[in-house]
Amino acid sequence: MESNIEKVKALIGLSKLSFARYDQRNKYHWQLSIGFWALIVGAIIKKDQFPLPEFYKNPCVLVASALFYILFWLLPVWCKGEKEKAMGKYYQNKAKSMLSDEKHDISKPSDLKSTKWYKFLYDLGTWQHIFVTVILFWFLYRINFCP
Repeated sequence: MESNIEKVKALIGLSKLSFARYDQRNKYHWQLSIGFWALIVGAIIKKDQFPLPEFYKNPCVLVASALFYILFWLLPVWCKGEKEKAMGKYYQNKAKSMLSDEKHDISKPSDLKSTKWYKFLYDLGTWQHIFVTVILFWFLYRINFCP
């Protein structure tokens, strides 16, 4: 029984570690996003001193920039966070199962690799990031290039 308790403690520790990694990643994610938004606001405020290059007159460049931000920053960070949350839940459920001596059908960590990417569209934090980024890019374009 003693070794079983040690295994449960180890599983709980792994669960806490997974959730701590998720929290830390989420913290850095928001800090970098706010820094990115501050750069856009700075470009809006200092538009007279530091004008944007002419190729930014094409709104497709700003749309492509926003899509790049979403696909190569928001989506990968969200997928990694979801994997870490799933690992934390897996270790929690495994520990509960060991404590209660029940045989639950718990998915293995290898099954958690396939996070469904489209679920990131259901996440409120994702939409907050997308909304703020698109609004700031729109203001950047309007203030710099529209009469």
